[in-house]
Amino acid sequence: MGRAMLLQRWLGPTLLSAGHRSAGGRKQTPFTPKLKHVSLFRSPSSRHGMAEEAKKLAGYAAVDNHVQNNQVVGVGSGSTIVYAVDRLAERVRQEKLNIVCVPTSFQARQLILQHGLTLSDLDRHPELDVAIDGADEVDAALTLIKGGGGCLTQEKIVAGCAKHFIVIADFRKDSSVLGQQWKKGVPIEVIPMAYVPVSRTIAKRFGGEAVLRMAVSKAVSHHIYNSSCCKAVSHHIHNSSCCKAVSHHIYNSSCCKAVKN
Repeated sequence: MGRAMLLQRWLGPTLLSAGHRSAGGRKQTPFTPKLKHVSLFRSPSSRHGMAEEAKKLAGYAAVDNHVQNNQVVGVGSGSTIVYAVDRLAERVRQEKLNIVCVPTSFQARQLILQHGLTLSDLDRHPELDVAIDGADEVDAALTLIKGGGGCLTQEKIVAGCAKHFIVIADFRKDSSVLGQQWKKGVPIEVIPMAYVPVSRTIAKRFGGEAVLRMAVSKAVSHHIYNSSCCKAVSHHIHNSSCCKAVSHHIYNSSCCKAVKN
């Protein structure tokens, strides 16, 4: 089936809705989609209004173009995904679609339940027809940074189980090179006991600094753990070209025991 990609552009800033397909043969990284087509829209006057409209258009386009009846759909996290779930629930009601949803996070699970959609998991549905998720940043080559919300492990597992992977993001996530917009480092999730050796190995090999993320908004500051009981680490690097190398090293290294989908 190869790869599929959707990218919609405003007359000014850009609205992104990226998709990926992979099936059979060589395993592909789920975060390297390719351009399929470009559409134009008029932009609202205010930047905030434009961003929200971009999110809505991207979310609706992803659902309208990639979700069909009798499918199992992976549902990601983030503010843009809210619009996708809104549209999915709307289509289920209006078109009487039979759709089963598998979440990537607690937030996604709550969205599915709040909209009255059918909730499932990978135990019951280990193969998904399509997964829809957001991104923290997208570069000119449509390479993505994901995992800033602390759900990277589950997001990658769900994406890896899907025949089609669709990423939606508004124009504020669009960069010529990774790191231009996203300043919080490359998200990495590791099991608690491996946090120190993994951080040291990555920093030694690629430079920069691997920092344990803290939940600073809480009453008592603590390390960020996701629902998979993984610690969240951000790798801050000075050269954006290292991002792919870091990702490849983590995926293949026997020292960095990353969860592989």
